[in-house]
Amino acid sequence: MCEASYLPSAIRQPIVFVIMSLHYQFLDGGCATPEDRERIVKILSDEFALYSRPTHTNSEPSSDVEGYQGAFHFLQLTHLLQNKDTQPPLRSTMHTSGTIDPHDFAYYNCLLFRGFILKLTFMEESGEWDMLDEAIEIFSEGARDCPSDHPAYLFFLKNGFDSTRVRLLSFPNEKPEQGNQEISQDIGIFIDMFGRLSHADEEPQNKSVYEQVSLFPPESVLSFYELWPLSLRSIAERAGGDLTFHARTLDKAISQTWTTLVERPWHDDLHLILSQLHKWRFRFFRDEEDAKLWRDLLITYSEGHLWPVEKTLLRGYQTELYIEPQTPFHDLSEALGILLEDLQDTSQPIPSRIRTTMRFINEIEHSGTKNMDASCEVAYYLSEAVQLLPGASNFGQDVRTRLEISRSAQDLVNRAACFVLFTDEPLPAVRLLEQGRSTFWTKAMQLRTMKSALLPDSLQKSLDFLSNELEERIYTHNKRYQDRGAMKLDVGKEYAYRQYLRVQLEKKLDEIRTLPGMEDFITQEDFDSELAAEVSKDGPVVMLVASSHSCAAITLISPGNVVHVPLLDVTEDSLKAVRWFIGGIQSDVENHTISDEPRHFSVPLDILRAEDDFDSAEAVVDDGPDRYGRPKGKAKSDKDYRWVAYAFLWNSVVRPVIESLGLGKSGGRNRPRLWWCPTGAFSLLPIHAAFVPGKVSCSDYIVSSYTPSLRALLNARRAFQPIDRSSCRILLGAVPRPIYGSSLPSTVEEILGISDVVPAELILPIPPEDSVFSDSVTNGLSASTFLSQLADTTVLHLACHGRQNLDNPLESGFVLRDKFVTISELMPITSHGAFLAFLSACETARGSGGQPDEAAHLAATMLFAGFKSVIGTMWPMDDMDGPDIAEGVYRELFADGRELLDPNAVAYALDDAVQRLRSSGVSDERWAPYIHFGI
Repeated sequence: MCEASYLPSAIRQPIVFVIMSLHYQFLDGGCATPEDRERIVKILSDEFALYSRPTHTNSEPSSDVEGYQGAFHFLQLTHLLQNKDTQPPLRSTMHTSGTIDPHDFAYYNCLLFRGFILKLTFMEESGEWDMLDEAIEIFSEGARDCPSDHPAYLFFLKNGFDSTRVRLLSFPNEKPEQGNQEISQDIGIFIDMFGRLSHADEEPQNKSVYEQVSLFPPESVLSFYELWPLSLRSIAERAGGDLTFHARTLDKAISQTWTTLVERPWHDDLHLILSQLHKWRFRFFRDEEDAKLWRDLLITYSEGHLWPVEKTLLRGYQTELYIEPQTPFHDLSEALGILLEDLQDTSQPIPSRIRTTMRFINEIEHSGTKNMDASCEVAYYLSEAVQLLPGASNFGQDVRTRLEISRSAQDLVNRAACFVLFTDEPLPAVRLLEQGRSTFWTKAMQLRTMKSALLPDSLQKSLDFLSNELEERIYTHNKRYQDRGAMKLDVGKEYAYRQYLRVQLEKKLDEIRTLPGMEDFITQEDFDSELAAEVSKDGPVVMLVASSHSCAAITLISPGNVVHVPLLDVTEDSLKAVRWFIGGIQSDVENHTISDEPRHFSVPLDILRAEDDFDSAEAVVDDGPDRYGRPKGKAKSDKDYRWVAYAFLWNSVVRPVIESLGLGKSGGRNRPRLWWCPTGAFSLLPIHAAFVPGKVSCSDYIVSSYTPSLRALLNARRAFQPIDRSSCRILLGAVPRPIYGSSLPSTVEEILGISDVVPAELILPIPPEDSVFSDSVTNGLSASTFLSQLADTTVLHLACHGRQNLDNPLESGFVLRDKFVTISELMPITSHGAFLAFLSACETARGSGGQPDEAAHLAATMLFAGFKSVIGTMWPMDDMDGPDIAEGVYRELFADGRELLDPNAVAYALDDAVQRLRSSGVSDERWAPYIHFGI
């Protein structure tokens, strides 16, 4: 069996192009003697042979590792060719030929090819961001230093433009005015590249663009074909509505390209370039003749000899044609058929297939709303796409890469579910949501679960070794990423070794699945009616589905009934408005401050339908610092906006669900528990806090809890074992004087209050310098004490500053007295026998607007660590509220007469404490952020 397929496909394909291109350059450029050229080609060919050689299943692990690392020897070779400070034999040979300056020719070609390989490896295979970072540096250097008449110049510009755009789009919440140097630098590169590309056809040295391109083999034209349309589009935008200018510019490009095609008929790719030029002409002028030429040229191109990657690109352009409105060829069924063929093409990497879907998803969705038949077709296609999502992540990816991959298709799952719901199929919609969401945590949990499998010793030892080694690599790699410079020399080897471990692990899993009863080992259960009954046995579970197509609720009710509840008044825009109007969530997200001035909103108030009059008697009392590390701003004139938003949540979201369940008002433990499982924009909203001031609230009917996914709730319940109260190990940590941020004096009061209601013998001893119980003044809990005690903790209470990093959620964390402890550092820890984590800090359950469906926050991290119940906050909490909320929860949890900890007590006690705080007259910004996750 040939194992070459597990090597990065993005390099497997272009490496032939690279070798051919270098060969052409050496041959045509006359930069070396025939013997030198033969030697160069032999070196490259040997590298390719080592890279693509077959390895067999019975080979020793060391040889497989060599094969993986051999794949990156080519990168090291080109690195040597680039190095201006050294003279290795190959470069020396090129230099001494004396016919061409290597800085102007061979050097820049090698520089370009290295960047191109790194970029494609990132895009098509690895998703490793440090590869893209290095590629951008290479393209930037080339664009800066390469002569503009060099054939590689335009390639540096285009690849630099594309690569920087990818990196910019990956940080949607970051703004340059925040002082983020890296993002500001990216924007500078992006604007520079775009400007130079836009003027590329105007520069005298680039008049004969295609003459320069012809120096490259035909395969290389594929990476250049978009340059003319991109340039023309930019020129058109600058020219405004001057159609004469557009026509003249496009006609010039079309004429020049037709002339080039006649002169060089072997350049089949020019048919593709011409089709795109006519596409742009059609979009500018809506001339049907351009649409026909667009189609005919694509047909001609399709009849040539195409590489697999070219066939993939062709399918994208064909889809674009059939999905384009106002053409005579508009045909949704034809477009979906082509896209389905692309989805099922296993020769492509999964991320590439998913990107094609995301490229057309808006047009597909719009076309699919016309009738039921179209909706069914779209629902089927999107369901097929969702089934690929789990395979887009693999065990060899570092955690940051895995999270970014899930971000790239975050809206696909919700759109697919809404289309399925449109056909009135709630259970299949639930299945899709569970299959495509929370893939980040699912993959991490699968890797961790392997360690507790009951397997024969030899298999378990192998499995433990591979899973431990991978966990260490994927978590430490994320830490090392923070220093980009430190990664450059070993990016290839590190990635190669992790992929080798992944392949060995997958082989071992295949072997285990041949054992009797182990056929489904470490595979995701298909969510069916039995699982629906299991997840809803302790109370209703409600999935809230938000997409640009529609919004809906799906209720799961014992004994396994699944019901679709349309939310007819809810749209994505209205949910965004709610997020803006509820000041505690918004908190001026863009500049990370709470404003003292009235907020200005970008959405109209009438987008929310709040039909109730408000009781203006509710007072607003706010003071004291919050636990984000900043002064607490006072809510003023925006109170009414918030109340409109809360009323909308009640009337349009919560009330329809309550009515569908047939629930009435009640109090105390007579109210049923209900678990919210929000998706998309719902994930950022305090559904539990919905109320109409002075009239009704969600808590009048139910006690709310949350779960990131149905499987997370199932896993927590299955893992829970009754806990004898006398065996509890309670870690109480406060940080009154953190390493940075404002002091938190109430955290000491909070811990002392808890110690009054829990048995003293259950509290874990910690060093005096960390403890608020010591006689000496303390700054609070240290990182080393926290991390060392966490694995043996049953109940954790941590009172400190918390921070959610919107740019990189894995770098969110707790501010302790000597260090900032991040999610990345917490993920490797497993807390055996853990029950409750009370995270009395700001933003510990705050989702990211750029990635709401992965729940990459501190509360979800504690669930992953093994805690079955977690209390967190959705936005900054007030320091002075911590003691009262905490004391209420622990007093109920450790009430006299109970031998076992009651898992239901946590949710009820939190709700009671929050309602007491609310009744004291404080602002909703203070009582609404508290939230419960888990059982």
